[in-house]
Amino acid sequence: MLEDVMDKLIQADTFLVLVYHPSPAIQRGVIKLLDAYFNRASKEQKDKLLKNRGFSLLADQLNLHQGTQELLECFIEVFFGRRIGLDKE
Repeated sequence: MLEDVMDKLIQADTFLVLVYHPSPAIQRGVIKLLDAYFNRASKEQKDKLLKNRGFSLLADQLNLHQGTQELLECFIEVFFGRRIGLDKE
């Protein structure tokens, strides 16, 4: 059932457009959705995202807005798989 919606209803390209939103809360939500998508995507879907330079486009979209500590913490959570606060010692 997941395979039926991964390409038809849920597309990585849509997330790349949504991350352009000026709200940091929306950007964090989209990053988390993109992480969930990438974890569940097939090899072909991952290859398509990489072939289309998806992560470069993501960086370009985020570069147009001021970064926040919360957004950085969201990326750290995606990379390390657990929440790490930057304001802690």
